Amino acid sequence: FPPGAGAVCFSGLQPWERARCTNLVRWMGGRLAEEVSSDVGTLVTSRVSLLPTSKYQAALERRLPIVRIDFLESMWRTKAMVDMQPHVIPPLFGLGICCGGLQGALFDQLRTSATGAGAVIQPLDRAEVVIVKDIFAPMYVDAQRIGILAAPPGGLGRW
Repeated sequence: FPPGAGAVCFSGLQPWERARCTNLVRWMGGRLAEEVSSDVGTLVTSRVSLLPTSKYQAALERRLPIVRIDFLESMWRTKAMVDMQPHVIPPLFGLGICCGGLQGALFDQLRTSATGAGAVIQPLDRAEVVIVKDIFAPMYVDAQRIGILAAPPGGLGRW
C-alpha cells in the first residue's frame, strides 16, 4: 500500500475471504483496522449494509472509498496501486430487494435499475427492502408487519 493510504478495514466478508484479504494487505505492507476510525483509508466489503451502526454506513459518512475484494486481488496481481474506481461497489451491491406487487413496465424499470446498481431481486421472505407502488399497497403493510423496510419506487433514478 502506498504511504499515507490509511489502514484497511473489512466488513461483511466470509471468514475465508477475510483471511485472504488480511494476508493480501499484510503482504503488500498495509495496515489493518477492526473498526472504521480516523486512520482508515479504505473499506473492503462484499455488500452494502442498511444497518445504521454498520462499518459500511460509517465509511459512507466519512466518505471513504468502499471497494470489493477484487481491488486487493488486482493490486496483488499487478504489484502496484490500481485505479480504485472499477472496484468501488455499486450503491445497492448485494442488497435483497422485493418488487412488491409491481408489474409491467414499472417492474421492468425497477428490476433493471436495481440490478444495475448491484441489488438482487428476492421474494418477500428473503428481501431487505420492498419496493411497492404506494404506501397503501398490501405488500407495504406486510413488509412493515415483519420488519422489512418498504418504500415506493420514487428514488429509482438516484441509483
